[in-house]
Amino acid sequence: MLRILTLIFLLNLTGCSYFVSSDELSRQIEQQMQREFDTNSAYQSYHLKVKDLKIIERKGLNIKGQASLQFENKPYTVMVQIFKDVQGYSWKIDETEFTFIDEVEMAKYQAQLDQELQNFSAELDHGSEEIIPEKVPESYVGLREETDNSDYTWTDSDEEPFPKGNITVNSH
Repeated sequence: MLRILTLIFLLNLTGCSYFVSSDELSRQIEQQMQREFDTNSAYQSYHLKVKDLKIIERKGLNIKGQASLQFENKPYTVMVQIFKDVQGYSWKIDETEFTFIDEVEMAKYQAQLDQELQNFSAELDHGSEEIIPEKVPESYVGLREETDNSDYTWTDSDEEPFPKGNITVNSH
């Protein structure tokens, strides 16, 4: 009789660790996930929050869950694979489930580029107002290097050719 009671007691202990309720398993995995997101440097900068985890399929040791994560104040759903290991239960999320992070980051980058383009366009529009040429000062006739300016007379145009390279050109 003592052997039967001992055997039943051992089966109960083994069964309790093997048959964890879905709610308890959800809470454990939820806590593990949040701890991982808070401590792993690959996830820390995103400030992911686990809002809920539901067990959606349980076939022996194959357990599938659906987690609701909060990122940038919006909810996102990811699929979670849960499996039993030596220390209890572990979880895994396929990296393709995190594409929503890339999409949000790309949208923020696109918005930033659009804003910079609008600012640049506004600067160009503002700078393209009618440009009024400055009045060109009248020139002296027969420029010479003298300190006495009394020789110089003002005219509307130069009548002497100015040398430009090997070519002589009139400035008319």
